[in-house]
Amino acid sequence: DSFVFSGDGISVPRENRFIASYDPLNLELHIDEQFRNYALEHINEMDGALISGYHLLREKYPDGSSYKEKLNRSIKQLSEWKKRNKHLHIHAELGHFESEEMANDVFNSLVPVVDNIGLNEDELATLARMNELDAAGILEMDSRAIIETAVSLCKASGQKRLQVHTHEFVLSVSSDTRSEAEQVLESLHFGVDCAATFACYGKLYSREELLQIASSISESKTGKKQMQKIIDYIPPGEYDITRRYSVFRKYRGYSICAVPTRICAEPVATVGLGDTISSAIFLRELELRA
Repeated sequence: DSFVFSGDGISVPRENRFIASYDPLNLELHIDEQFRNYALEHINEMDGALISGYHLLREKYPDGSSYKEKLNRSIKQLSEWKKRNKHLHIHAELGHFESEEMANDVFNSLVPVVDNIGLNEDELATLARMNELDAAGILEMDSRAIIETAVSLCKASGQKRLQVHTHEFVLSVSSDTRSEAEQVLESLHFGVDCAATFACYGKLYSREELLQIASSISESKTGKKQMQKIIDYIPPGEYDITRRYSVFRKYRGYSICAVPTRICAEPVATVGLGDTISSAIFLRELELRA
């Protein structure tokens, strides 16, 4: 497709997205002082915190500083929250970084203070390369490759849980054996339903309407095939679950939960689907735990 913007002709060679998100304050992970004080004062009233924006960091800034100062300031704030509320559940969402070194540094800095890290297959492949893990099959969205890499990354880093969202399926790898498989699967399905509805209509509805709309959107055929691969790859144990295309398995000491996505044939929105699915999963899990 082609169009003219400010007198310049722009051609887009293939289907893609342009996300207009420039904000100088966000590039520095600016934390408003009033927000900082309010959060500390009320953190014991909170069940969870969902954080993101680290991918906006820059290696170097005009004043000569680096991303490390901004990152450390944010990590310190999260540590303060955890210190005041040890039950606070923190989910961090990654993104596409300016460099693979930054992505790995941010990941390793988050591991000690967050409970869950969300990412897509591209971001998982980046972390695999930086940690000398096998990245083969990840970008092809092979469920077995993603499981092996996610588990290995958790073991190597000490991360308690990774949540990988792809176009075809969503997969959770967790070291927390206390997590209820049924709750995690329910949360993954809810996230999938929210993202599919948002893709088709560009907005979210009441829960009853949303679930009704989502039920009419077909599950990914590729995603269902990948679920079958997991079923064939990991033999079921006594407490494992195989329900249609919802899968729960224990593997290498970790809990694996996976469900296929729903694919909108004619999407009206494609920006923010990963954020939608991760935030919906996060909120549904908090609700079920309560």
